[in-house]
Amino acid sequence: MAETQSRFAKARNVVLMIGVALAIFVPIWFIVAALGTKFGLWPWTIGLVKMIGGMGVPMIGILIVLTFITSLLVVFIKPRAGFAALGFMWLVAVGAAGMAFSAISAARAVPPIHDISTNPANPLTFSDTVMAARGAKANPIVAPKDATVPFNKERLSPWSGRSLDQIQAEAYPEVKTLKLATTSPADAYKKAEAAMKAKGWTVVTQDPAKLRLEASVESFWFGFKDDVVLVVTADGAGSAVDMRSVSRVGISDLGANAKRIEALLSALKL
Repeated sequence: MAETQSRFAKARNVVLMIGVALAIFVPIWFIVAALGTKFGLWPWTIGLVKMIGGMGVPMIGILIVLTFITSLLVVFIKPRAGFAALGFMWLVAVGAAGMAFSAISAARAVPPIHDISTNPANPLTFSDTVMAARGAKANPIVAPKDATVPFNKERLSPWSGRSLDQIQAEAYPEVKTLKLATTSPADAYKKAEAAMKAKGWTVVTQDPAKLRLEASVESFWFGFKDDVVLVVTADGAGSAVDMRSVSRVGISDLGANAKRIEALLSALKL
């Protein structure tokens, strides 16, 4: 009987070692996928789509199943041992699953678009400097009224075939031209420039005479870059501020461009 228990205990320990190794490997895999994309070791279609979506998410599923099986082995096989290692496995499994679920939920909660403008009917354009930085493989800059969601899947049916300006009006009704009744165009421009720099954006071009600013914003993990253009115009005794924020790659921005515009315009109201 003791010999049988010993065999079971050894088997449990082996499974536990495999589980802990996988629990260590999963976060490392996600970090490598993200930073490898950020530093140009591979394109985002490899780092995000294949390494994270194609392989990372299934690995989380395997880890959860393995953690559950290991829990049974740790609880029922005597002498009971390995609770600390099991706790680590559950911590990683639940944390990774939570992050994956949050990301998937966020992606499904917003329309799969990446070009947001305060004035979609007459969107701002980017300078030659920014267009050159975007490169030939970046998302094309298209007027929102002429662009549609390039999908025809059932889960995206609310957005399929509709123009970006229609989608934006429904999804982000608060993104619109900011009117500053008591702020001069020159002061609004200075506040916009200061706000961009305070947020850590990289100012690419600035033209005080035309009250025009362009900046790029890079995400921390994957290094995804979005381009932003802002123009201030006179509006009676005050000023009006328009912005456009466009991702260089990817279909959906997970709402990042709209949040960016809203945050910058909110800073100008202070």
